[in-house]
Amino acid sequence: MKTYYLSGDDVNKINRLLETAKAVEKLYNKLYILEINGQKETDEYKKQMEFLNISIDLENRLYKKYNFSIEKQSILIKYLVNFKYHKNYIDNEACIINQDYANIHVRRVINKLTNELSKTKAGIKEIYFEEVELMENDMKESINNIRVLKELQRDIFSSYLLFLQEYILNEQYKCYKNEFIKSKYNLSFVYEKIEKIMLNNNFDINKELYLGSKLVSDILKIDLQVYNYMKDDYSSSFLKDIVFEFIEFKDLDYNDKNKSVSAMLRMCYIRSCLLMVSEQKITDINCELQEYINSEEYLNKHINDTISQNLIKICFDSIEKDRTKVKRLSFGIK
Repeated sequence: MKTYYLSGDDVNKINRLLETAKAVEKLYNKLYILEINGQKETDEYKKQMEFLNISIDLENRLYKKYNFSIEKQSILIKYLVNFKYHKNYIDNEACIINQDYANIHVRRVINKLTNELSKTKAGIKEIYFEEVELMENDMKESINNIRVLKELQRDIFSSYLLFLQEYILNEQYKCYKNEFIKSKYNLSFVYEKIEKIMLNNNFDINKELYLGSKLVSDILKIDLQVYNYMKDDYSSSFLKDIVFEFIEFKDLDYNDKNKSVSAMLRMCYIRSCLLMVSEQKITDINCELQEYINSEEYLNKHINDTISQNLIKICFDSIEKDRTKVKRLSFGIK
């Protein structure tokens, strides 16, 4: 990619986008406060929802007005990641389950710029294949695969919300309810496809969930084996990372409320990933986990620690029941 320097005007524009995202974040926070105070069905909540929709519309118009080139959008993303996060940027999944909400308005701008890039072939190439020379046929196939992966991500996040709602409504976890609701709003704030759904639903989480990645795969005429491989590989990589982070929580960690909440959010995400991965991958990860739990390395660090093991087991034991809670859209193309 050619070198592209930011002008003073570029910096002013990105600062304007950050200010706008911050204003949207404040409206999200007002809605969150109203909901946790039992005022979701009030005129005030409706008024703030109207303000939020107007603000998001103005925000979108601002992006269209600036109409950044592909190269400039790419360099702006790098600028925000390096300057605002000092190279400590983590992905959206880690942000949500770790409750790492610092500079979340910056994350919104990064995600929106990335989404804009993802709307064109040239933009997708800029994000994912910057250093790779691809033939036209390979490029088309790769772009379609990226689009399906994005739908897989939406399926996982949508499932995450479904399971999060179970914990929000469960009296056993009443002491964590506000944090769970905060996770709902912040996931919507950082992830545009979820935001559109939640705005249409007045931030209510649907009881019925339809997963659409297979349907998109069918429309793009992606081979079933290729789709299953992508679904398996993408979901299992996140699943394994989260499970092996989770198992390192010590029993004493659960005396910390934030740690306990993060554990529950991890359970939502683990259950979401388990919906997508194959039986073989589930078996492989479970076997690897049990092997690690019984290893000298783990036992030396976790004498008598059992809480995390039990919570992870609950997730794996819930697979069959969880699968009945979702429907998968498809053309039935083989």
